[in-house]
Amino acid sequence: MGTECKQKRELPLIGILFLLLSILSVYWVWIQGPTYFSGDDLAFHLSRIEGIAESIVGGEFLPRINYFFAGGMGYPTGIFYPELFLYPAAIFRVLGFSIVSSYQLYLILLNFGTFLVSYYCFKSVHRTSMGAFLFSVLYGVSSYRMSDVLYRGAIGECVAFLLLPLVYVGIHQIIYGDKNKWWLLTVGMTGLLYSHPLSAFMVVLFLAVYVIVSLRAILTVRERLIRLFLATSVTVFLSLDILLPMLEQLLFQRLRVQDISLFYLSKEAHSLGEYLAIGFRNIGFNNIGLLIPIALLIGLIYIKWQTRENKRLLGIATLFFFLATSYFPHVLFNQTIFNTIQFPWRYFLIVSFLVSWVLAENVAKTTILSIKHKKIVGLVLIGITLGFNIQNQHQLKNVEWRTHPAETWNAIDRETSLGYGKEFLPNGMDGWMAPTSLLTQPQEGVILKDMSRNGNSFYLKYQTPTEARLIYPLLYYKGYAVEVNGEKKTAEDAGMFEGTDMHGFLQVTVKGSGSVLVWYEGTWIQKISRTVTIISWIVFIGYYVLRQTRKGVLVKKTLKIYE
Repeated sequence: MGTECKQKRELPLIGILFLLLSILSVYWVWIQGPTYFSGDDLAFHLSRIEGIAESIVGGEFLPRINYFFAGGMGYPTGIFYPELFLYPAAIFRVLGFSIVSSYQLYLILLNFGTFLVSYYCFKSVHRTSMGAFLFSVLYGVSSYRMSDVLYRGAIGECVAFLLLPLVYVGIHQIIYGDKNKWWLLTVGMTGLLYSHPLSAFMVVLFLAVYVIVSLRAILTVRERLIRLFLATSVTVFLSLDILLPMLEQLLFQRLRVQDISLFYLSKEAHSLGEYLAIGFRNIGFNNIGLLIPIALLIGLIYIKWQTRENKRLLGIATLFFFLATSYFPHVLFNQTIFNTIQFPWRYFLIVSFLVSWVLAENVAKTTILSIKHKKIVGLVLIGITLGFNIQNQHQLKNVEWRTHPAETWNAIDRETSLGYGKEFLPNGMDGWMAPTSLLTQPQEGVILKDMSRNGNSFYLKYQTPTEARLIYPLLYYKGYAVEVNGEKKTAEDAGMFEGTDMHGFLQVTVKGSGSVLVWYEGTWIQKISRTVTIISWIVFIGYYVLRQTRKGVLVKKTLKIYE
């Protein structure tokens, strides 16, 4: 009872500390102003937020096509780059905050969520508040995570940092702990798929290695294998709304992401010395810092005295650190699915998590130090971590050519923010058109009037004595619907127009006079997968609530027996 009261008293203090850390860790780069650092992917993600906000205002709450992109011509981020975890920022935007203010609030919320999830995940395994707090800070303010947040503006990976502790605790409980907590793995992996599929793929690789090194434990107890299968199956059902539409679109048409590789793992990998040099300078898009590599090295030196679980984690961390370097023969995998990871240093997500976890556990559970000395060591590690973060922020703040005032971000260009690779454009697009134009062939003799646009629907009236092609300023993807004079017709991929191949734009063929309505209706697969996903979530949440209710009743009955 005393321990429970003590924990309740600690909660407000921990919450306040996490809130302060959430602000402090981004303060000089994204709160203080008056200029803000331009992260590599920042314009792309701010455009996603703007598009979601516009859709919500227009009454469409889960859009597949984001019409903020390409000047309003639409980009399928809702299919290929799930946007669920951007909704808090979009809601801030709908409530009237500027895009800069919305992003600031979102970063604080994201940081706070990462600290909180990390704290409770660690505590659920090791039952130590001090260790949980230490892990939360070491992991939440780790150099690579803050590079994602500040230097790269890689929001998808930042969300992955929040969810990875859930994944680890889930798989650990299935194999070595309470197997009935399999749902933690399901929630974590489903969240990864809804935030950043690339990170989900990397985490699947981590899970595969973890399962392999734990194979004896899994095969010894059949129920653990069943729970692993259950967690995997439920994850698939909860994620059908992401998986099936993405697969359908890729099978329907060729996109740039399928045919053009802008990055190769073999060219983006660095040597250990180069990574350490970046860590020493403490600035860069792939900055893992110095604390994590040093802690990993010390852990390996003293691996004989580690627990079995920590030996596993350090071994896996070493493997993924090796995969991030140029010493691994990445060139052999240039034409494989592994190259979709693009940058091998993305594995630092996993390395940072595993090393932070082991380091915090070692400090909290060592028998060599007294409680007082444990706290001193913990405070020193937290001080080092925050010191690196603050120094990194001041360096970024002084990179003048990459810092811009709020006015620049609030007036973000909706025509040039498709992202560096423009991965989801139809492949082979040679022509482009102004977002406000509509091309007709033949150009003469075709009369268009009463043209209007409402959200994702486009209306016009036409009159033409001969068959004419109307090429819309809309990027062509499966799911567009067309009504000509109230009759459903098939949307087409545009062809040649005055010597220019307009492949990649939507085309409608008409003749005579009448009206045309074009809108993004979605496909049957999209609708069915969303329905199945919603039902699956209802069943999943219902199962969890019912289980917790029964558990509570059982606890009360047990207490009565001992009264």
